[in-house]
Amino acid sequence: MKRLAFKKAALLSLMAFGLLFAQAGAVQAKMPMIPQCVAAWNALGKAKMLGAAKQVITTDCAIMYKSKWLVGKGVVNQKACAPAWNALGKAKMLAATRELITRNCPVLYKQKWLKP
Repeated sequence: MKRLAFKKAALLSLMAFGLLFAQAGAVQAKMPMIPQCVAAWNALGKAKMLGAAKQVITTDCAIMYKSKWLVGKGVVNQKACAPAWNALGKAKMLAATRELITRNCPVLYKQKWLKP
């Protein structure tokens, strides 16, 4: 009788641990939804400017620092940064790109544009 009670308790403990582990994995798999990040991402996508935003962000363009979006210096790369920055400006998507950067949106890490 004691042996059966022990097995039942052990089984319940394992089931509870498995459920807890599964829930933790589901939470980690889900990215936090920041409304401003979602709106900025969608605006860039609708304007077909995700590529230009990616170029500016992954290159770590100095213009983001000069525009006071970030603190530091960045990378001066006119060949990579100027066309992307100008395209974002022409499409009026600089504000959306700034939202992604200044809010440190999780999507930038999920898309591997930034490293944690």
